[in-house]
Amino acid sequence: EKQGLFSTVSSKIINLVRLSKPLSRRLLVSHVDKLPVQAVASQLAVADKRLLLWYLDAMFCDALEVYSSADNAEWHAKQVELYAEFAPSTPNTSGEGSFCFDFKQRQLSRRYSSPLLRFLQSELPSQALLQQVALPACASHLPRPLFHEMVFVLARLGDPRKALQLHLAELGDLAGAIDFIEEPLLPQQQSLWEDLVDHCLQRPAQLAQLLDYMGLLSTLNPAKVLARMPANTGGIPQLRRRLLRILQHSQLREFQHAKCSVMLEDDALKLLRQKNQGLRRAIKVTSS
Repeated sequence: EKQGLFSTVSSKIINLVRLSKPLSRRLLVSHVDKLPVQAVASQLAVADKRLLLWYLDAMFCDALEVYSSADNAEWHAKQVELYAEFAPSTPNTSGEGSFCFDFKQRQLSRRYSSPLLRFLQSELPSQALLQQVALPACASHLPRPLFHEMVFVLARLGDPRKALQLHLAELGDLAGAIDFIEEPLLPQQQSLWEDLVDHCLQRPAQLAQLLDYMGLLSTLNPAKVLARMPANTGGIPQLRRRLLRILQHSQLREFQHAKCSVMLEDDALKLLRQKNQGLRRAIKVTSS
């Protein structure tokens, strides 16, 4: 680097990376103008797909402004396939990823993340292509498809109903399904709620979970769900306690709404009086 021997190194990228990954990463990311993505990635693709993924991931993390160019769309698509093959889904331990509501703790927690999911959530201009590539790559992953990523891609592709089905049938994650439906700007929200309730009504264990969450959901009417519950509810443990909790949450929400309405009325009246006093003040007028 100090001697400027980039032309010598440019044809020996594989040896350079195998010599020292940390030093190679800094060199390749810092001097993209002398060691372009196309030249480096082409050599690594021939030698080792894992090294190629290592390099593309480094570019995505450390040189996104350069790497996001449409000229690198081919490698963006390849990166999706490599993530699906070599960096599958893992429980999140890094504090990154999409929010999911932890109903038991009554707070938002980041439950899930993966390198592929973070890549798909980025603002790369080639996202439309990436989603088309990601869906079959995730579906064909062995020994188990990458369902979390498939949920995200299906929602982006305009098929939230199928994404919800994966959440419920394959992942068995009711809390995640609820969080998915409550995402802002998600189309067909009302029909998705109906699908979720239909699914839970046929499964006592998940219906019990839904009853636990129901008092916390402002977008789901508890009365409509309770009216659809079957007469024989013996499969739901501690049903009475769960119903009482729903009533308590509903009463608390009504109390909060009432108090907020009173506070808003008081504020509006106070501002109206201030405006009235301002309008009644005398205005100095000069003869000129």
